[in-house]
Amino acid sequence: MADEPPIADGNWYILLAGLPRFETSAVLAPGLGLRPLETPLTVFDLAAAGAVGFKGWAALEQFTPACTAEIESAKDASITAGYDTLNRAWLATALLVLRGFTKLWGVACSGHSWNLIAGHQLRHSEHFRNQVKQEGIEKAVFQPER
Repeated sequence: MADEPPIADGNWYILLAGLPRFETSAVLAPGLGLRPLETPLTVFDLAAAGAVGFKGWAALEQFTPACTAEIESAKDASITAGYDTLNRAWLATALLVLRGFTKLWGVACSGHSWNLIAGHQLRHSEHFRNQVKQEGIEKAVFQPER
């Protein structure tokens, strides 16, 4: 079905708070990249992720204004699946701190890109408003099309 969320590809994505905003992705090492969030992360985006199973989303709410980027650590670049993939991302975060970004935090990790979560409300609000117009508020709230 086209509206189902994509399946995690085995990569890890670390949400970063405290890094100044930037425009262009950077490769830090083979299989390890630093990417900006394309859209600011909001509490409503986190709540939407919580609605489909992301636990602990409310604990991240206080960090949303500072979340600007993610580190992607590719599974196929690791020697041992899981630990080494996530460990490489942690080491990249530590390297950024050592390079002077001392207010940087890796606040959460996910098997899905944070760019799928950030901006969710903005991307889907028009669909909700259209469904409200066509089918009414009750159906749009309790039986959303998206």
